[in-house]
Amino acid sequence: MKILLTGATGFLGKYLVKELAPKVETLYVLVRSKSFKAAQRAFKDYKNVEYISGDIRLPDIVDEDKNLKLLREEVDSIVHAAAFYDIQGGYADSFLQNVMGTQNTLYFASSCKNLKFFHYISTIAVSGDFKGVFTEDALECQQNFYNHYSKTKYDAELLVRNWECKRIQKKIYRPGIIVGDSHTGEMGRVDGPYYFFRFLKDLKEKHSSLLSLMKIFPLPFDSKAQIPLIPVDWAAEMIAKGVLKNKIVEDVSSYHLYAHDCPKAIDFIRDSFAAFGIKSVPVALPATQLNPMIMDKVKLPRELLTYMYSRCLYDQKYYDKDLVSSEPRYYSEFKKVFFEYAAKRMKYS
Repeated sequence: MKILLTGATGFLGKYLVKELAPKVETLYVLVRSKSFKAAQRAFKDYKNVEYISGDIRLPDIVDEDKNLKLLREEVDSIVHAAAFYDIQGGYADSFLQNVMGTQNTLYFASSCKNLKFFHYISTIAVSGDFKGVFTEDALECQQNFYNHYSKTKYDAELLVRNWECKRIQKKIYRPGIIVGDSHTGEMGRVDGPYYFFRFLKDLKEKHSSLLSLMKIFPLPFDSKAQIPLIPVDWAAEMIAKGVLKNKIVEDVSSYHLYAHDCPKAIDFIRDSFAAFGIKSVPVALPATQLNPMIMDKVKLPRELLTYMYSRCLYDQKYYDKDLVSSEPRYYSEFKKVFFEYAAKRMKYS
């Protein structure tokens, strides 16, 4: 196989390179010029990795005509992982990279003579505020969105699904909330649940005497909300399995990727409190118009409320059929490393 990978220098992208490079003939990685040397250092151990200067924000995505011609002749699969991921990010950046970047990549894919597969890395956040069971083949469910990242990823996935190119198999992967490496806990940035960990760290540092007096700790969340976590290495492994399984099944295959037995919000908060040595009992606050103001007051992103009050469950019918490992992966397997690293990363001891 000869694969073009976008987003190789991102947190998930680096793990995808580790999973794919040893198993394919050539892995072309699309890299912005400013990240070229860093990519070469990061992937120096893989002799079959070829570096292509480009940017998905460009109409042709590739800088040089010679490389454009090469890829159009050689590539048989594209893995589109590049995206602007920031739940607090502005609309312009989100739209330019997530929507226009995907449209440009699809346009390029249409010109690849031997392309058989287009793999798109989406997110379960495309479910928005949907309540109920969100199936892997569902997308347009009249859901609302509360951040530009989720909305533009929804729009981008819609582009992929509506893209008409009968000779090319489309596969869509929707990772859950990506957290650190299951073995080391290493995480690339403060994001998602790590915002909450930073909040707990600040509490311990600045209000330890008050915390010691608090028997209960009210927080805005729904006890029954599911937190669909997935370690970055597990996500990359599952995606790579789908990429390397190059059998054409149907027009579009879509997969929800998250660990089995993911915690409810109440269990996740209890585990977080334990990791940071907070003995108060968490108590759920109902969803009200005051909650965004509470989040502002404690310096947590309002966008986290979507997850803390989610009543969405994610079906894994096709994942279980096509991508499941020989042994299911469970939250309990990585949570010790996850929380230990979080406490260390937030410089709490």
